[in-house]
Amino acid sequence: MQKDYRPCLEKLAGAPPKRKAALIRSLLPGIEAALHSGQSLKDIWEALGNEGLQMTYHVFHMTVWRARKSGKPTATSSWGKTG
Repeated sequence: MQKDYRPCLEKLAGAPPKRKAALIRSLLPGIEAALHSGQSLKDIWEALGNEGLQMTYHVFHMTVWRARKSGKPTATSSWGKTG
């Protein structure tokens, strides 16, 4: 009898990322939506910092830049899309 490991993987996939770069990639659709609505990257960084994100603005800026440049799809890449 083979054990079903899918629930374990689904639980891991639903957990917040441990690495900040992965966290920023998962938040990228929301960051993009905020930018398109007229918010500055610094405003977004400050708002996330108020929620507990601990990274300097320079690191945040570079991490967002890299995430946007790579264009890697994320599990939440449909965030903000209507369809």
